[in-house]
Amino acid sequence: MKALSFSTSSPEDLKSKMTSALSEINPTIGIAFSDPDFKIEAAVELFSELGIQLFGCTTSGEICNRKLVEKSFTLLLVELPEDSFLIHSIDGTPPNYIEPGAVIGNKAAESFENPAILVYSAGVGVDGESIVKGIKSGINKEIPIYGGLGGDNFKHENIRTFTDQVIRKNGLAALIIDSDRVAVNGKTYSGWNELGKTHTITKAEGNVLLEVDDKPALDLFNKYFKGVEYRQNEGSEKLFTVPAIYPLKIKRENGVEFMRSTLIYDFERKALILAGAVKEGDRFKFCPTPSFDVVEATVEEFQRYAKRDITPSALIMNSCAARHFAFGPMFDDEVEGIFNIWKKPMIGYMAYGEIGNTMDDEHCEFHNVTCSIVFLSENRQHATS
Repeated sequence: MKALSFSTSSPEDLKSKMTSALSEINPTIGIAFSDPDFKIEAAVELFSELGIQLFGCTTSGEICNRKLVEKSFTLLLVELPEDSFLIHSIDGTPPNYIEPGAVIGNKAAESFENPAILVYSAGVGVDGESIVKGIKSGINKEIPIYGGLGGDNFKHENIRTFTDQVIRKNGLAALIIDSDRVAVNGKTYSGWNELGKTHTITKAEGNVLLEVDDKPALDLFNKYFKGVEYRQNEGSEKLFTVPAIYPLKIKRENGVEFMRSTLIYDFERKALILAGAVKEGDRFKFCPTPSFDVVEATVEEFQRYAKRDITPSALIMNSCAARHFAFGPMFDDEVEGIFNIWKKPMIGYMAYGEIGNTMDDEHCEFHNVTCSIVFLSENRQHATS
């Protein structure tokens, strides 16, 4: 399975690079991550003219091979068998995407016996957990699900998905793959160190954390992180945005672990508004601002994963925008370190939330502040059968 990746800054350069790429590869699909200011309409028109399917979303920063790039249209061209995948785009109304997620899950179940899904969202304020819940309800079994929430350079105004047929300002775009033909594996890892004792969520409403250990959540947060800078949200005297670099590491009874970023102080209710839903009874530890050790731990975790019998043809990195914010220049080391493990075509983006596996390759959840890598490779069992 042949793949090729590159990044471009203009529709004219995209057309030129596509002409050059088509002399090396005969792609059936392009997977793309785009700066929100790039003229996506031109890319859609080009791929429609070329007869190559296209699938992607807008971002808060793009990744191409070993580098973080910005203000770009970053593209992975892949020679997938034409009967091994399909793209489905559906409208939705934020924040709850359970219904469009269920449609995608149903579509996957109807299309392939053993599907895998890459899914990205458009729209502002999307509940990422509702996407996962919807897909699982639609297919009614555990399958590989990877992807995340689209971005727009932290403006929260114009987050879109696109295919070679349609651009959406709300809803989901999904690439449904026949995993009997194309192997889809993945690894999601945060690397964030834990801090202090284990706490229990005693009152929560979706992504609003109201009480921890029967006490106001905001009071406990301020005991851990005194002097955190925050800014007042426009149009509200009671909501204040905080940096998403003090996440909660949730640990559920079934062994599943995932991260939840803190986004907003609600002083009136003494609550924390998180980047994803939590449940009463969930146990967690706070995590402090990361150091370079987190970058090293993340690269080492993927080095251990590389010892598995996986030979990817291409990689997709769905990484949280908050990691870039927290790590600063260290984030470049994380991208380059992961690329150097496999040295295969790799693209990625800075997300507002990530979808990926937790304990194993099959159990997928919605995450924050994580690095989630998807590996695409030829299914050798199918090739030799």
